[in-house]
Formats: sequence, structure tokens, C-alpha cells
Amino acid sequence: MSTIKPEATVKAAETVKVKLLKPHTHGGKDHPKDAELDVDKATAEWLRNAGVVEKDQAAEASAAAVAKT
Repeated sequence: MSTIKPEATVKAAETVKVKLLKPHTHGGKDHPKDAELDVDKATAEWLRNAGVVEKDQAAEASAAAVAKT
């Protein structure tokens, strides 16, 4: 029998790692440039749109492929 709670498994799958392009305060804690954070997908998207974290390489490649067609 598994000892991992289903909620923990789902939460881990819904987070992504992002790398900061500049210092940023997240969760009440200051993080330096180049720090890597685990955040949920919506927060990652917001941070990308705000120019706080690196763009998602996979999403950019997919968008570029669609634009070429």
C-alpha cells in the first residue's frame, strides 16, 4: 500500500521550475537573479508575461512551429 497521499502527487505534477531573470520577492521571501523556483503553472505564466523569469523553451518552440505553418 502506498504511503503517498494523492494530493501530494497531484500538487507535484502541477508545478514547474522557473529561473529568475532579476531579483524577485515570492512567497514573502527575496530571491536573487538566477534563482530557480518551483511554482504552479498559472504563476509561471504570469511571471513569464511580466518578464521576471525565462520564457518556456518548449512553449516557444511549439509557438514557432505553429507560426511557420
